[in-house]
Amino acid sequence: MIPGIVGLADTSIDHSEPYVQGGLEGGTAIVDRFGNDDYMVQASVELNSGAFADVYFRYVDVNNTYRVRIDEDGNVELGKFVDGDYTTLDTDTYSTASSVAVKVKCDGATLEAWVAGTLEVTDTDSDLAAGTIALGGEKAKFDNLKVDYDVNDDDDIDDAGDNLVVNEGFGWTDVTVSHCDAGNLIDDGHLVNVYDAWNRLVEIRSSEDSDVVFQTASFDGLGQRGEDGKVLLHPIRPDRGLRWIGRLLGLQFFYGAGLLHLRVNAWQLVLV
Repeated sequence: MIPGIVGLADTSIDHSEPYVQGGLEGGTAIVDRFGNDDYMVQASVELNSGAFADVYFRYVDVNNTYRVRIDEDGNVELGKFVDGDYTTLDTDTYSTASSVAVKVKCDGATLEAWVAGTLEVTDTDSDLAAGTIALGGEKAKFDNLKVDYDVNDDDDIDDAGDNLVVNEGFGWTDVTVSHCDAGNLIDDGHLVNVYDAWNRLVEIRSSEDSDVVFQTASFDGLGQRGEDGKVLLHPIRPDRGLRWIGRLLGLQFFYGAGLLHLRVNAWQLVLV
């Protein structure tokens, strides 16, 4: 198992690069520790004698996601799956090479993708508001995966002032896991956990960049969780039909009659 990667494709490590073999559509290796609305993602992509390679963003599932595909003939395509239906948003060409950097930026409805440093495809679309990242292809290899918030809005990834969330070279490295005196997990190499004086988890932030706070929590006088400031990490209870929260502020918890109610802006999600 590759740390931080799950999914529907045959994925393995080959010389510190994830080797992804999937079907024509939907064979994906999913980054399971990230999810949000606006961000940048970049990876070094090698077709590896395959016909195509894919970078998915705002990925909810195989039927709901944006995708950038490069192929062996030098074509670049930006498209989307919505409820399983595919739509091409923009196309162009690129200069083929053994390995190219593919970079994607999603900012509100604006979607842009660069190949080897050149902006190749762009469009405006708002069907998919948030999600994670996934990688796919026929025999594709990926390396140097980075996910970043472009704070200074200069279309560069991981430069001064930006917030780096994922920085994965896929090599095997030792990670020292730290705990506090009370035994609470503090740092697992990806996330830093912050606790209050009663050993309750009140903040989760990135190990890569302390400015990136994924979740904050507060508690009422009875010790029940009262409000979360952000929830950015994962889909919640997909078995109940609940998908991505994304970047939503002011998530509140309400207790009563054995149910946990989550109110998010105009929605009410009820978990038994």
